[in-house]
Amino acid sequence: MRTKIADIVDVHNPLDLTPMAGDDAYEMSFRTVLLNEGTDLGIVGIVPLTVMMNTLAADPAKHSEDVTREDSIAFRYGRLARETDKPFVAVVDTGPLYDPLCRQLEAQGVPVFRTADRALKMLELWRTAQLRSSRGR
Repeated sequence: MRTKIADIVDVHNPLDLTPMAGDDAYEMSFRTVLLNEGTDLGIVGIVPLTVMMNTLAADPAKHSEDVTREDSIAFRYGRLARETDKPFVAVVDTGPLYDPLCRQLEAQGVPVFRTADRALKMLELWRTAQLRSSRGR
């Protein structure tokens, strides 16, 4: 099911999706922002505490989610990482229940941080190194 983001949230920077948004909405929203010509790099915070996303390890007795599905957010962001040369990282600021999501994102080539502070520090270090490199230092 395609969700029109503007139907459920106020679209602005930063874009804050609600728990009603599923894997497709997360992918399309972040893809649109990341691929914008004014964007150099990205950080996406995944708040997986919703049944609308495939962020848990499969457990048919308890839920229908499966982080290893080809249409899960982990695989979607992995495809996006391979389609662009713009760097981005994911933040999954949750407990061990979502370790399988983190492992799947990393397996797809998406760097994962468990706190936004660490992700932002790393991106700033990367950006500074890129700037120095482009200046020939």
